[in-house]
Amino acid sequence: MLKKILSNKKALVLIVAILVRLVLASITYHPDFRTIVYGGFLVGVKSNIINFYDFHADLADGSPFLNIYPRNNLNYPPLAYIFTGIPIFIYKLLFGNSFLNDFLLHTNQLVGTGSLFYLLLILKLPFIAVDIVTGLVFSRLFELEKGRLVALIAWLFNPITLFATISMGQVDILMTLSVLLALFFAQKNRKYPAMVCLGLGGAVKMMPILLIPIFAIVLGKKSVEKIYLLFAGLCAYLAITLPYLLLSPAYRAFALLTNQTEKMFYMKLPVTSVEGIPVFALGYFLIVFYAIGKKVDKSQLIKLSFFVFLLFFSVTHYHPQWFLWTSPFLLWTLIKYKKKYLFHVLVLFLVFLVHWLFFESSLHIGLFSPIFPNLLNYSEVKLPFIDGFMLKNIARAGFAAAAIDLVVKLRKSV
Repeated sequence: MLKKILSNKKALVLIVAILVRLVLASITYHPDFRTIVYGGFLVGVKSNIINFYDFHADLADGSPFLNIYPRNNLNYPPLAYIFTGIPIFIYKLLFGNSFLNDFLLHTNQLVGTGSLFYLLLILKLPFIAVDIVTGLVFSRLFELEKGRLVALIAWLFNPITLFATISMGQVDILMTLSVLLALFFAQKNRKYPAMVCLGLGGAVKMMPILLIPIFAIVLGKKSVEKIYLLFAGLCAYLAITLPYLLLSPAYRAFALLTNQTEKMFYMKLPVTSVEGIPVFALGYFLIVFYAIGKKVDKSQLIKLSFFVFLLFFSVTHYHPQWFLWTSPFLLWTLIKYKKKYLFHVLVLFLVFLVHWLFFESSLHIGLFSPIFPNLLNYSEVKLPFIDGFMLKNIARAGFAAAAIDLVVKLRKSV
């Protein structure tokens, strides 16, 4: 049996990748993960499936949870917390209602103990499973078996997913999976499942909603079909979010349109002293108009999706874990075109590294506080000869330049 597994390259890669993830998941921690788990706790343990936003926002003053989680702390769309709540409900049945209390309220006291390693591992198991599935789906975007194996290896040992999904425990992997599933179904000409995947992805993070019009335009053969496809994607999104939109004031106040969503529109071309054209919106509409072109078909959807994400990261202040969204497209570019666009991908990745390094220490060295508790108080990275913000701004310019050049060249590539 062991000999058969060792001779199967795909099985061997999966085993090694899972082992790496199990170890990394248990020794890394970021405070944002605790908030994700807290939302899942309200869903899975407290059974507040529809009203968990309001349950938290309406906690009485003096609640120990409010000392850690502000009233506006649950600011993701509902599917992010429902996803976390399902396994937590199972854990509740196995271990009782109170098994998460110390993790949610006294995490710093658990740092350096075996209890934290254990909790991190079991709480991150669903993220590991989704990450492995995402790698398998990503590999199916390639036709040849050799290309699929390369894609699977590239994804499973991609440092961005190991950072964002396994170390941080972020739900961005769900959104990434939804986009890759949409691309996979589009390749198979399964139009409506593709649209549903985008709608469900939007119920985790909002970005897939921006892809719904583009997919509908490209996949629909006639105007009526395009409208039906658009409607299918939006209905999938509303099927999850509409109950909260109608019944939850806290959802409308804190999660429907957050400050992070509004960041896309900060950069403007001034028209008057109070009016301006948002650069992201301008670029997005240009991509939409390009999608309307007669020569655009489903084979170009992966490029169009990539263009939207490149635009977002070029003109928006983003959190480093969000870069996971574009990582499959960077890997796709390397695998499909080999060395042709290697320089562009390296520039984009290096800018991410700069942004990540100077964002805050809890996102890199601080992640290993479970085994080195002193890292909880590690100071920010500073350079002696240049301001960190200036360096990031220069790097952003390099990212935008590389992105523009890559979009122009990919548009012409077969």
